[in-house]
Amino acid sequence: MMLLVMQLQVSLGYSAFLGIGAYTTVLLALRGVDPFLSLPLGAVIAAAFSVVIGLPAFRLRGPYFTIATIGVAEAIRVCASSVQFTGGSSGLRMPAASFDFNKNYFAMVVLAIATVAAAAYVKRSAFGRALAAIKQDIDAAEAVGVHSTRFKLAAHAISAALVALAGFVGQLLELVALGRGEGADLAHQLGQLGLEFVLVHFQPDLRGFRTA
Repeated sequence: MMLLVMQLQVSLGYSAFLGIGAYTTVLLALRGVDPFLSLPLGAVIAAAFSVVIGLPAFRLRGPYFTIATIGVAEAIRVCASSVQFTGGSSGLRMPAASFDFNKNYFAMVVLAIATVAAAAYVKRSAFGRALAAIKQDIDAAEAVGVHSTRFKLAAHAISAALVALAGFVGQLLELVALGRGEGADLAHQLGQLGLEFVLVHFQPDLRGFRTA
């Protein structure tokens, strides 16, 4: 998401991070853990996984990177559908007692606001200006000291964490299975609306960029 917002590279593998956030929450909830207490864990696991797959994937550019992310997402889906502890292809459901409409609605609103606020902050920060420099000319940015791979990995990790939080919201609403369920559809729709808002209102530029 952050990579797309900053128009660096297009990743289509975010369903994997959505699933990581959702499954982390539901698996812990089935063991009696409050879903909201599992929020940070799902985000951290997704961010760490994004770095693991990003290290080799960011050696690719353009459509090759996009194709690689599709492959990763599909591999995660197949693996999750093939093991028993994730519920296989049928997925898992949250315990009935965990559903609280007011609390879940509040969580969605907070996540949407936090995502837009994070995008706005990144756009105005030195980190965001470095990403903008990479977007315009990656070779020139590296020539003046901007470590492109490091910045792209960081952006990817932030995006993965936010998408994992969206997975948490999705699993509060419906069946948890990668690529299935109304909750996953709603989370994708909310993410798309947020992305369109950010692209319209927070387009990055290079004004005020300094390497120091």
